[in-house]
Amino acid sequence: MPTVSVILPAYNAGEYLLEAVRSVLDEDQIDLELRVIDDGSTDGSVDAVLAAVQDPRLVVVRQENRGLAATLNRGFAEARGEFLARMDGDDQTVLGRFAAQAAFLRDHPEVVLVGGQIERLVDGRAESESRFPASHDEILAGLIAGRHVVCHPSVMLRASAIREVGGYWQHGVSEDWDLFLRLAEHGRLANLDRTVLRYRFHDSGINAGSMSKVRRNIRLAVENHRRRLAGRPELQPAELWSAIGPLGRLGVQLQTRSLTLYRSALQAKAAGRRGRAALAMLGAAALWPRQALHRIRAR
Repeated sequence: MPTVSVILPAYNAGEYLLEAVRSVLDEDQIDLELRVIDDGSTDGSVDAVLAAVQDPRLVVVRQENRGLAATLNRGFAEARGEFLARMDGDDQTVLGRFAAQAAFLRDHPEVVLVGGQIERLVDGRAESESRFPASHDEILAGLIAGRHVVCHPSVMLRASAIREVGGYWQHGVSEDWDLFLRLAEHGRLANLDRTVLRYRFHDSGINAGSMSKVRRNIRLAVENHRRRLAGRPELQPAELWSAIGPLGRLGVQLQTRSLTLYRSALQAKAAGRRGRAALAMLGAAALWPRQALHRIRAR
């Protein structure tokens, strides 16, 4: 029985998948299995991995396309490890990550999920490092405020905890935000103060193509967290706009535009277009001043 099961959903990850798989299997400080779930890929990337990697720790499961949440729920249900770690097909894990996170969970039985710091890669180049908070209270406050304080593919959680909260929702994107908040109702969250993942920004990322739905579903996850704590029934997606009113809707729209501009600034900076990057960053700050102040304090 492996100590850690790493769950990596793969859908047309292309050139990045083999590098992601190798970065996981380079880990030799802890017993692990890597479960790659091919969610109906058509680009041959999973076949390329099987041709290049011969490692008994690698398990490949194929299925028709079912989407990220359903794929992750299957991966967690079939995993054999005491601890479950997330990984994406376009990122790179940092050597020693899994051993460090498992040791942290063993030393802190009250913690149900631990993430870590990330290095952001924009167009393949290192752009910046995160300064995510380490304490439960700061992480929870950030999640409720809609700030990115836990990176989904960086986390490790207890298998018992994911079973207790029932896995991911079926409302599409931001399934991670909802999961983090529900886990916070059953235990404590944490981040290691070390880099555990190289996280890739690129135009095919889910946030790049559907930021509006991402932010709307984040607000849904937050509202439902508040309702659970108050003993009230949860909202369905179609009920959110009416429940939060005009000011709430405006807030979601401003955050959406701000984060879209922030991503554009990162890509412009990586391409050497510093003037365009500065203008985009100023626009992002004007639309969401609290987030801009948070970034300044973190740096």
